[in-house]
Amino acid sequence: MTSPKPPCRVLCVEDDPLQRQALLELLKILRVTAEAAPDIATARELLASRSYDLVLADYNLPDGTADDLLADARWQARTVVVSANPISSRHASGGPVVAKPLTRAKLERILREGACSPEERQAPEEPSKAP
Repeated sequence: MTSPKPPCRVLCVEDDPLQRQALLELLKILRVTAEAAPDIATARELLASRSYDLVLADYNLPDGTADDLLADARWQARTVVVSANPISSRHASGGPVVAKPLTRAKLERILREGACSPEERQAPEEPSKAP
């Protein structure tokens, strides 16, 4: 029997605080380790210092667009652009564009297609709590 893969690591780039929090909660339910960035600058810092399996990026961000973030992509993670007004099914670097709202079913499909299937992954460790 093979051991489960380590938890999937996802970076969510979303400027709306309510949508960002909802996405992080949904990923937690799906046993996915996730971090969030509210803008491109923060996303670039995180991508430079950590490794991710998947990047979920809102298209319109305060300091540019997902295309701006992808223009200097030096990471290996699959990127999916999420947009309230998708004009194409593919973003500038060729990856998929998914229409908002990002439902659980859509997110599960994205995770499966991005090799982040929760069924194959061990659950992320819960942070230790002080007594």
